[in-house]
Amino acid sequence: CPPRPSLLSSRPYRKARPAAGTTLRLKETHIAVQPSGCTVFFFAVTMPRPWIGITTARSAPTGSRDRLAAMESYAQAIRLAGGIPIFITPMADEDAADELLLRLDGVVLSGGGDVDPARYHQAPGPRLDEVDERRDSFEFGLASRAIAGGTPLLGICRGIQVVNVALGGSLIQDIPSQHPGALDHEQGASQPGQLSHRVAIEQRGQLAQIYGIGEAQVNSYHHQAVGDLAPGLVSTALAPDAVIEAVEFPEHPFAVAVQWHPERLLSRPESQRLFEALVRAAAKG
Repeated sequence: CPPRPSLLSSRPYRKARPAAGTTLRLKETHIAVQPSGCTVFFFAVTMPRPWIGITTARSAPTGSRDRLAAMESYAQAIRLAGGIPIFITPMADEDAADELLLRLDGVVLSGGGDVDPARYHQAPGPRLDEVDERRDSFEFGLASRAIAGGTPLLGICRGIQVVNVALGGSLIQDIPSQHPGALDHEQGASQPGQLSHRVAIEQRGQLAQIYGIGEAQVNSYHHQAVGDLAPGLVSTALAPDAVIEAVEFPEHPFAVAVQWHPERLLSRPESQRLFEALVRAAAKG
């Protein structure tokens, strides 16, 4: 007879998790009686859900303490997609990104303020918004290491800009002043689900496979945009005014970034599918 039960698993553990002592939940038990008369138990277990790190913004100091800010909708989107959301704080420690990526299964680069134009060798424009050097430094390190190490990554709004600049691209600092006649990409405060304009999705990338349509209606909360594309990135969606709305890194298992906020459009199935694709990629390890 076999000396011990057999474990059937749908996928291997990733990055040495779960730690020793972790209890796995039994999902099914199958009993088989062999011709020799031995009874063999086969256990099917549910594996830990992927941990998805979500970057946060630092708000203005209140008294002697800074506050971290992040929209709950990011966490909701990850939970609905089957992952566990983990909010992460911008850290000055340059090694922090490496250590985080040893523990995280995927990363969301969230929205927020402007990227420092010095990072793409430009002087600040008159409409430059808030800049957080610590957040820039931390997220640039996180993005570049996630791309280099194959960690699944989804960039959202500011996140697409961080990915592009971190890999060597540039930004349009202010769409209205630099591109007269462009669409209004700043729809301002609105209810979740409100739409602003359409985007044409290129059929060559993962975004097209996820959305399953050639054109999508999206929201819009930005005054900056991708300028010169970084080496290795490809544009996979455009607004009617030719502003780049999505990029991908084809040589990566899952590196997709969009200029809109899909976490505020979860009532639209294609938006939820984007987060599900991230979580699936993270689950594969």
